[in-house]
Amino acid sequence: MKKCLLLLLLMFTALTARAQFASAEADTAFRFTHRISRSVNHWIAFPKDNATGLYPFGYLYIDPNQGFLFNLEGFFTSNGNGTFTRIKRKIDEPTRLQYNLKPGPKPLIAIIEQDHNVELDIDPRPDWFANYNDYTDTAAHCVEWAKAYNAIKDPEMAVSILLDPYHTAPHTRGLEVELCHAYYDLKRFDDAIKVAEGALLNDVGNPAIYKELGNAQLSKGMLDEAISSYTTGIKLCDAGPSDDKSEMAMHTAVAYGNKGNKESYKKWIIYAKLWAPKKSEIAGLLEEM
Repeated sequence: MKKCLLLLLLMFTALTARAQFASAEADTAFRFTHRISRSVNHWIAFPKDNATGLYPFGYLYIDPNQGFLFNLEGFFTSNGNGTFTRIKRKIDEPTRLQYNLKPGPKPLIAIIEQDHNVELDIDPRPDWFANYNDYTDTAAHCVEWAKAYNAIKDPEMAVSILLDPYHTAPHTRGLEVELCHAYYDLKRFDDAIKVAEGALLNDVGNPAIYKELGNAQLSKGMLDEAISSYTTGIKLCDAGPSDDKSEMAMHTAVAYGNKGNKESYKKWIIYAKLWAPKKSEIAGLLEEM
């Protein structure tokens, strides 16, 4: 059964873009108008796969450790007049298929309204989902969500989630780093610098803050300031390879390159490659430099 479901999902993935447009008229029972990153904690359906005539559906939620997860529940058909027919039995816990959302273009999805719960044999909230709403620190919970939104490149949501806790508990672990990162992705570099500088008044030994500060400074052309931020952050990193240390070394090289200092550029590229974990994304990027 699991192999069958996986095959159907792979078919759906390959045809998603085509199906979203080709089946627009056929999808009369509900509309595919929702961004997937804005549909968390809902039952959702992906556009119909024209090859099978099936709609993949499941529950979308955020896991504190893994970020956005789509839990595939099964597949259904629609008669085009608001009646859904499930064509797979309920997937039990051991065979549940989960998929991480990654950055990149995604199709618009539909939110399944509760009046279809009986047809699809689903509860408004899955029983297992209760574990993901068990928290006591609201600010820390917001940081987890913002981190997930940053990971899939939706910084607008990350900022909106973090602003209230930033004003009440700005030094919550990870909050300022995620807010800086979101501001950077939005090209709000002055805001990122302001948040990072405030964070360093409380947590001067956090290399992640120096990395975010350096990124914003480099983007503003503040080359000497960026070099200082990166080199300070690198000194605070643990010994051995790490993505952050390698990335800061690479950006230090870029800053020196922009200053016309070829010798320092070459030196820091060597450091960046030395500190890059094997087969990591940063290692692949450095191969081209």
